[in-house]
Amino acid sequence: MQRSTLHRVSYQLTGDTFQRSYLTVLDPTQNTTPVVQDLLTGVKTVTLNYLDGNQNWSNQWPPPALPFPESSWTRPVAVEIVLDVQDGGRVRRLGEIAGGVGSHRSAGDSAASP
Repeated sequence: MQRSTLHRVSYQLTGDTFQRSYLTVLDPTQNTTPVVQDLLTGVKTVTLNYLDGNQNWSNQWPPPALPFPESSWTRPVAVEIVLDVQDGGRVRRLGEIAGGVGSHRSAGDSAASP
């Protein structure tokens, strides 16, 4: 039987270090220890923004106005992550979410960043 290539992944800001943690199994037990990777040091803040199917940005997901049970399965179209670093710079990444509401739009469509 082939092993899954999927991982449970999380990100956190620990002190001024932006870290990625992942588990090597999909169904962890109490003894499962995550693998932690330091991605970037000198980070002051981390901001997440979420794009909904109406092309509106929000800083929380699911949006508060989204009723249950829709809020439990609806995905954003895209997620933006912004890292403000100590030297005054900014790192911005934008990723489309597969299966997100409205993610079927054509390649020529675009959404303005917040």
